[in-house]
Amino acid sequence: EVTGLKRMDRMTVYAVALDQQSRAMPLVNLEDVRAKLLRYGWIKDAHVSRRLPDTLLVDIEERTPAAVWQDNGQLTLIDAGGVLLEPVR
Repeated sequence: EVTGLKRMDRMTVYAVALDQQSRAMPLVNLEDVRAKLLRYGWIKDAHVSRRLPDTLLVDIEERTPAAVWQDNGQLTLIDAGGVLLEPVR
């Protein structure tokens, strides 16, 4: 169950959450899932927990785009802290 998404692709979060050695809920490494999610520019913070018997809860706090940054002709959305969010097409 994923909450908090506004701009980021939901399937990306599902792919990270389901990429586990075992899908048995007690064996899911919650810190590992959180660490992988925090690698994505859009994700400012993530809270990952389990609701037994079979639900993984992922609550995402997204960054807010503040500007478009140009580097060598490539446009990229950034937040107020300068974190790259995604290329502008």
